[in-house]
Amino acid sequence: SNSNLPLSRLYSTKNNKNDLQSLEESQLLSDLTLSGYQRPKVNWYPGHIAKAERQLSETLKSVDVVIEVRDARAPKATAHPSVGKWTAGRPRVVVLTRVDMVTVKSRESWREAYEAFGAERW
Repeated sequence: SNSNLPLSRLYSTKNNKNDLQSLEESQLLSDLTLSGYQRPKVNWYPGHIAKAERQLSETLKSVDVVIEVRDARAPKATAHPSVGKWTAGRPRVVVLTRVDMVTVKSRESWREAYEAFGAERW
Protein backbone atom coordinates (compact mmCIF):
# COMPACT_ATOMS: atom_id res chain seq x y z
CA SER A 1 0.00 0.00 0.00
CA ASN A 2 2.96 2.33 0.53
CA SER A 3 4.18 1.86 -3.06
CA ASN A 4 1.89 4.68 -4.27
CA LEU A 5 3.25 7.19 -1.77
CA PRO A 6 5.75 9.85 -2.85
CA LEU A 7 9.29 9.02 -1.74
CA SER A 8 9.31 11.75 0.93
CA ARG A 9 6.09 10.42 2.47
CA LEU A 10 7.28 6.82 2.25
CA TYR A 11 10.51 7.77 4.02
CA SER A 12 8.67 9.62 6.79
CA THR A 13 6.20 6.78 7.39
CA LYS A 14 8.96 4.16 7.60
CA ASN A 15 11.05 6.24 10.02
CA ASN A 16 8.08 6.99 12.28
CA LYS A 17 6.45 3.55 12.07
CA ASN A 18 6.38 2.95 15.83
CA ASP A 19 4.89 6.37 16.55
CA LEU A 20 2.26 6.17 13.83
CA GLN A 21 0.98 2.59 14.02
CA SER A 22 -2.34 3.61 15.53
CA LEU A 23 -3.13 6.10 12.77
CA GLU A 24 -5.06 5.08 9.68
CA GLU A 25 -3.22 5.65 6.40
CA SER A 26 -5.61 8.38 5.27
CA GLN A 27 -5.15 10.26 8.52
CA LEU A 28 -1.41 9.68 8.33
CA LEU A 29 -1.20 11.34 4.93
CA SER A 30 -3.19 14.38 6.04
CA ASP A 31 -1.36 14.80 9.34
CA LEU A 32 2.24 14.56 8.14
CA THR A 33 4.23 17.25 6.44
CA LEU A 34 6.91 16.36 3.92
CA SER A 35 9.49 16.40 6.71
CA GLY A 36 7.62 13.73 8.66
CA TYR A 37 6.52 16.07 11.45
CA GLN A 38 3.24 14.95 12.97
CA ARG A 39 1.02 17.86 13.93
CA PRO A 40 -0.42 17.55 17.43
CA LYS A 41 -4.19 17.43 17.77
CA VAL A 42 -5.22 20.63 19.53
CA ASN A 43 -8.71 21.53 20.62
CA TRP A 44 -8.38 25.31 20.69
CA TYR A 45 -12.09 25.88 21.31
CA PRO A 46 -12.58 25.36 25.04
CA GLY A 47 -15.81 23.99 26.38
CA HIS A 48 -16.60 27.09 28.44
CA ILE A 49 -16.76 29.19 25.27
CA ALA A 50 -19.10 26.72 23.57
CA LYS A 51 -21.29 26.70 26.70
CA ALA A 52 -21.39 30.52 26.81
CA GLU A 53 -22.35 30.65 23.12
CA ARG A 54 -25.20 28.18 23.65
CA GLN A 55 -26.48 30.22 26.60
CA LEU A 56 -26.21 33.49 24.68
CA SER A 57 -28.00 32.14 21.62
CA GLU A 58 -30.83 30.83 23.84
CA THR A 59 -31.07 34.11 25.76
CA LEU A 60 -31.16 36.17 22.56
CA LYS A 61 -34.25 34.24 21.40
CA SER A 62 -36.27 35.94 24.14
CA VAL A 63 -35.21 39.57 23.61
CA ASP A 64 -36.99 42.21 21.56
CA VAL A 65 -34.03 44.51 20.84
CA VAL A 66 -30.31 43.76 20.85
CA ILE A 67 -27.79 46.37 21.95
CA GLU A 68 -24.34 45.22 20.87
CA VAL A 69 -21.36 47.01 22.41
CA ARG A 70 -18.07 47.09 20.50
CA ASP A 71 -14.71 48.78 20.91
CA ALA A 72 -14.30 51.58 18.33
CA ARG A 73 -10.59 50.80 18.02
CA ALA A 74 -11.45 47.40 16.52
CA PRO A 75 -15.17 47.27 15.70
CA LYS A 76 -15.01 44.15 13.55
CA ALA A 77 -12.70 42.21 15.88
CA THR A 78 -14.86 42.91 18.94
CA ALA A 79 -18.00 41.48 17.35
CA HIS A 80 -19.07 37.85 17.53
CA PRO A 81 -19.62 36.43 14.03
CA SER A 82 -22.85 34.65 15.02
CA VAL A 83 -24.71 37.54 16.65
CA GLY A 84 -26.37 38.46 13.35
CA LYS A 85 -27.70 34.92 12.95
CA TRP A 86 -28.79 34.70 16.58
CA THR A 87 -30.67 38.02 16.39
CA ALA A 88 -32.15 37.70 12.90
CA GLY A 89 -35.44 39.56 12.56
CA ARG A 90 -34.96 41.72 15.66
CA PRO A 91 -33.76 45.31 15.83
CA ARG A 92 -30.06 45.56 16.60
CA VAL A 93 -28.25 48.66 17.83
CA VAL A 94 -24.45 48.69 17.63
CA VAL A 95 -22.79 51.01 20.14
CA LEU A 96 -19.12 51.88 19.77
CA THR A 97 -17.19 52.67 22.93
CA ARG A 98 -13.84 54.45 23.21
CA VAL A 99 -14.55 56.60 20.15
CA ASP A 100 -12.38 59.30 21.72
CA MET A 101 -9.37 57.02 21.12
CA VAL A 102 -9.98 56.74 17.35
CA THR A 103 -9.16 59.33 14.69
CA VAL A 104 -12.04 61.12 13.01
CA LYS A 105 -10.96 59.69 9.65
CA SER A 106 -11.01 56.12 10.95
CA ARG A 107 -14.35 56.65 12.67
CA GLU A 108 -15.87 58.00 9.47
CA SER A 109 -14.51 55.07 7.43
CA TRP A 110 -16.14 52.57 9.80
CA ARG A 111 -19.43 54.51 9.78
CA GLU A 112 -19.48 54.58 5.97
CA ALA A 113 -18.71 50.87 5.74
CA TYR A 114 -21.41 50.05 8.27
CA GLU A 115 -23.98 52.12 6.38
CA ALA A 116 -22.96 50.61 3.03
CA PHE A 117 -22.90 46.95 4.11
CA GLY A 118 -25.32 46.92 7.04
CA ALA A 119 -25.31 45.03 10.32
CA GLU A 120 -25.33 41.58 8.77
CA ARG A 121 -21.82 42.13 7.39
CA TRP A 122 -20.45 43.70 10.56
